[in-house]
Amino acid sequence: MRKVFLICLWLCSVVIYSQKKEYQDGVYFTPVLEVAVTEGNYSGDIKIPNSVDIDGVQYRVTEIGEYAFRGSGITSIELPGTIKRIRQYGLAGCNFKSLKIPSMIQEIETYALLTPTLEWIEVDENNKLFSSVGGVLFDKSMSTLIHLPASLQKDVYVVPEDVVNIKTGAIFETFLQRIELPETIESIGSWNFSEIPNLHTIVVKAEVPPMAHNCFGSHDAIVYVPSGSIAAYEADEDWGKFTIRSLDELTPVNAVSVSKRKDGKKYNIHGIEVQDPHGIYI
Repeated sequence: MRKVFLICLWLCSVVIYSQKKEYQDGVYFTPVLEVAVTEGNYSGDIKIPNSVDIDGVQYRVTEIGEYAFRGSGITSIELPGTIKRIRQYGLAGCNFKSLKIPSMIQEIETYALLTPTLEWIEVDENNKLFSSVGGVLFDKSMSTLIHLPASLQKDVYVVPEDVVNIKTGAIFETFLQRIELPETIESIGSWNFSEIPNLHTIVVKAEVPPMAHNCFGSHDAIVYVPSGSIAAYEADEDWGKFTIRSLDELTPVNAVSVSKRKDGKKYNIHGIEVQDPHGIYI
């Protein structure tokens, strides 16, 4: 049976937390001018309602609080259309495999979705601030990569053209073996490419080394860059610790059938669904 956890919030532009911790119908919450989900012993399938009654007053559910479900055993979660914010570590360390971002979400804080089992993120088409391509979360303009699911079914991931920034902790603890960054990339937030033991190839098409402080962790991936930029990368404080080679030496990858989801659909390295050619096979 699906468990329904109730979270109570009051619509207000200022969030002031109370010291009192409430418990109702299997969920803990902290009363505020908005009421946020707080830490508790959660497990199973979770469906959060869009409103809840407290002492005869209806409260809209608009926030997943900090650490609310962190490290819990929940295997799926359904967020209501009223949710506006997911706070830091709010859905981190859970056991669900997919997540749909509702239309009203305005803010997703750093590490909010850091769940090792997460394979796919979908965004409601009516959301004005976020989008997803191939299961990866971006801002609406596709200029910032916000979160790449840790268990995305890919060995190779090509960051789409026009992406300028990779948010802090967006690519962390994945199974990637190779990642390719576009010419447009300018900055990579802290802790990206950390805890990725299989990562052996990083392709950077940008002529100017992107800012990448506190990234990479400890692995010995080979970095391929434009031939005219090798000296600049070797001299960079962050990129210089890697073996730098020219893009001319790079072995191309198959861009057609890199990943296949459980639904049987195939996706290329850009996360776009592809179809098998029509015709007669002989």
